Amino acid sequence: MLQRLMNKKVVIGLLGILILLAAFGRIMTTPAEEYRFVTWEKGTSENEVKVSVMLSAREDVQKAGTFQVQFGVASDDPDGIEDIKFKFDSDLKNNSDVTVKTYRYNQSNGTLTIYVSGVADDILKKGTALNLGTIVVNADSDVTFSVEPGGCKTADENYTERTLTVFGSQDDYTVKRETSDDETPNETPEETTPDETPEETPGETAPAETPEETLPDETPGGTLPEETTDSSEPEETPE
Repeated sequence: MLQRLMNKKVVIGLLGILILLAAFGRIMTTPAEEYRFVTWEKGTSENEVKVSVMLSAREDVQKAGTFQVQFGVASDDPDGIEDIKFKFDSDLKNNSDVTVKTYRYNQSNGTLTIYVSGVADDILKKGTALNLGTIVVNADSDVTFSVEPGGCKTADENYTERTLTVFGSQDDYTVKRETSDDETPNETPEETTPDETPEETPGETAPAETPEETLPDETPGGTLPEETTDSSEPEETPE
């Protein structure tokens, strides 16, 4: 009887250990499943996307002071991509330990590469997300960004280059085409109110006033007629 009880306790103990191991294993695997080398976040405008990066705990590289991150750029209309720019995060720009911050958009092979380097050897490290900055798209069609594993590299103080290998559950991000104001018709056309008073015809002048009338002279020459020369009575006829 005692032996049976002991065996029962052993079985229960073993089951308890197995349950604990299963729970512990789940805790250990969950972060790896949720890990992403690149995290996308919608920008302040429809044509922007914020980017942050973090080294995996399973990555061979512990930290890096020099690194590059490369994205693939895809679109249904590659010729419709007018320009792609990158704005570095303000904390990265103001960090005196970071001496190189640049990027290159190569339209011919459809890649956007971000370069960062500095005097500190832990600009990029495990367990801490680094806000790189914001991608700004100027295009006539939707543009999709993806992580290019072969283009994500680090370099140590001896300039030994290593290609990253752990990216986690990485997904792509699509920036939707921004609709310009010109494509949105006005709901109600503006009404124009005709002027109440028509504009004067150019060049039109008021008719000239009638010239002042002058009274004609009563007699030609404008002089009064001469009086009869002698108004004396005629001489009487002699008888």
